Amino acid sequence: MKAKVTISVIVAMAIITLLSVVIFAFEEGKNNVMSRMKSVNEIETVEDISELNTARQINTSGNIEKTEKVKEYMKTNRLIKEDESDLKVQLVANNVTNEKFYRVTGSGARIEILKDSGELKTYINSNPTEYVEGSVFEKEKIQNVANEILNTNTLFENNRGYKIIEIKETNSYYPTVWFEDDSNNKLMFIILNPENKEILAIGTKNKPVSENNEIKIDGQKAKNIAIKQMNLSEDAVLSVIQSEVTPNEMFLEEGEIYSKLNIKRNAYIVSFDTEIKLQVYVDATTGEIIGGNCKW
Repeated sequence: MKAKVTISVIVAMAIITLLSVVIFAFEEGKNNVMSRMKSVNEIETVEDISELNTARQINTSGNIEKTEKVKEYMKTNRLIKEDESDLKVQLVANNVTNEKFYRVTGSGARIEILKDSGELKTYINSNPTEYVEGSVFEKEKIQNVANEILNTNTLFENNRGYKIIEIKETNSYYPTVWFEDDSNNKLMFIILNPENKEILAIGTKNKPVSENNEIKIDGQKAKNIAIKQMNLSEDAVLSVIQSEVTPNEMFLEEGEIYSKLNIKRNAYIVSFDTEIKLQVYVDATTGEIIGGNCKW
């Protein structure tokens, strides 16, 4: 049960954090560096999957024009079952980020591909192999499998320029491998099972730009802000560390995002001794809560 809960939290948080940035304001309408707005997607159903630029937009190999070929590709990447005849294909236009991408959903997974470039945006495996709690994987094996997946899997046909920059491991779920592509200023992560080379999730984004905001409040004030907002005691505070962070949606209502996207801010990371090792990001200039994290 714990493994299932953990996958939901980690995968959802990781992908949402990569693809949208939102905020919970400390003082509504006062000293806010980031205004909030609703993310609006216009979604159009695509009836014939072969219309997707001869299927290049979902990374099939070669000049594929027939729907049957596309479905065959989807089967190999667990998007549909062998006996499934239909896929749900949508063209999504995000009015905030100005992105257009195809969203293809099957019984086994969902994939999103940028319309213009054909690059992979996200991939979520909805039927992964169940994680065995306490499993430990050798870092060298993780790295080798990650590189093999990147260089051979057709999901990455238009994403070959990435190099590994970090491997994150936990004792409660599969490892996450972070990649960087300096040629196009992109970051990507893959959550994978090193034993069977299964992909659990993929997410990509542009590298965030530093705002280099002025540090105007001290750690004590940041700690008090976090304690008050989380309704916890001072005894629960493990540490207060000043660092640059990428704001995220952790404490905001669903559907709200920043009016400015993909940035980094100087902040205080206030860590609490809770069951999920909660972390709260407090902006070092304004005292706004601009996101957080949790560690299992």
